[in-house]
Parts: sequence; structure tokens; C-alpha cells
Amino acid sequence: MASRLGDLSDCWLPLMAAFWSRDQDLGWPPQLRRLDALWVLSYLLRRENQRAAEAALRSIGLLYQHPMAHYRLAVALHRMDRILPAVEALQVAISLNPNFPEAHQRLVALYRNRLGDPDKAAEHRKLAAEMRLARRRAVAASPRYQSSRVGGQL
Repeated sequence: MASRLGDLSDCWLPLMAAFWSRDQDLGWPPQLRRLDALWVLSYLLRRENQRAAEAALRSIGLLYQHPMAHYRLAVALHRMDRILPAVEALQVAISLNPNFPEAHQRLVALYRNRLGDPDKAAEHRKLAAEMRLARRRAVAASPRYQSSRVGGQL
């Protein structure tokens, strides 16, 4: 699927960029603007990190308040060994969505392995673990989850 998305993005992304690079608002709904984030994902899946970073920056320009765009920019930057900009992108993603355990977990890796700051790594590891636990509890308490259980077992 990533290959097909990538092939499609080679022709569609320049057209989208031509329209969206204008300073004017074309009146396109946010759902359509979020499609740009799919191109970022397709580049990341193909390990085309430079293209992923460029597409992520375009996506951020279109929809700054979308934390996943910042996260995917950080992934591309991390892979390109641009550690400090990756940390900044993750911090923006977390500021936009404080309940983002994946961003905290990537910060754990960056602080522990690349920046040599075990205290910050431990802080983000704790936050990520708390968020994942809260997410599991919320899912377990949801009526939809409860109704899917058969005989008390999943």
C-alpha cells in the first residue's frame, strides 16, 4: 500500500503543493488538508526521510495544530540525525496534544541514546507509561469493550 501511495504522491503531491503553497485560503476543509499527512507517512514508510520532512513541513504549514504532522516531522528528522530539531518538533506535538505517549517515547530514545540526559528520558518514560495505562483503562471501561467480552474473557 505504501508503494502505491508513494507512486500516487509523485504526481499528486506537486499539484497539492502548488495550490497549498499560496498564501490565500482556498476554502478547502481540514479533512482534505490532512491528506497531506498521508504523503508524509508514505515517504516515512519508504524511508525517504528528506521528502518526508519536506512534506511534513508543508503539512504543518497547512494545519499547524495537527500534532501528528509535528511527530512525523520529528521521525524524519531523527532518521536524518538532526536530533535537536527532532526534539523541538516532538515538544510542539506534545504541547498540541499532551496525551501523546508515542511522542514521549521517542523523546525517551532521543534523550537517553543521543543527548545523554537520563533524567529527562526517565521523566518522559514515566509520562508515556502513565498515558498508556490510562488509555488501557479507558478502553477496558468502555461499553463497547465490555459488550465484546464473551463469558468474562476476551
